Amino acid sequence: MKQVHFAAKVFLLLLTAFFFQAFSNPSGGDYYKVLLNNKLITEQFLHKPYTVKALSLASTNNNDQLTFYYSHCGIAGKQRTILLKTSSGKVLGKWNFTDSKTIEIQLPVKDVMKASDKANSASVIYASKEIPGGKELLTVNFSNKTVAKL
Repeated sequence: MKQVHFAAKVFLLLLTAFFFQAFSNPSGGDYYKVLLNNKLITEQFLHKPYTVKALSLASTNNNDQLTFYYSHCGIAGKQRTILLKTSSGKVLGKWNFTDSKTIEIQLPVKDVMKASDKANSASVIYASKEIPGGKELLTVNFSNKTVAKL
């Protein structure tokens, strides 16, 4: 009788755990966010479909700072790189970052503007040992008339 009681309690515990699991977000997976001067531009969880946001930059943003956070299931990637690429695939800029335990990467806007090579727009791509093909994080539109906006 004690064994039946114990088995029923275990069954109810497992049933309850599965019930709550059905209503929780999936854990793990890659995640990123992009900030301009500590203001959130985009934040994406890559275990579900996502859309790439656009950011407009102008020479008036030269003193600004872009900050990227990319988490590979809770850890920082190895051999991290940020690429600036045109829609035709031309690489306008490439920045390599040392391996670190922190997922934060900082990039001055003036470096992005210098690399823009008079392009109208470009994609910001994050690549690492874990994602050698890269992942598009952001589209940047270059303009002399617009201060940073979404």
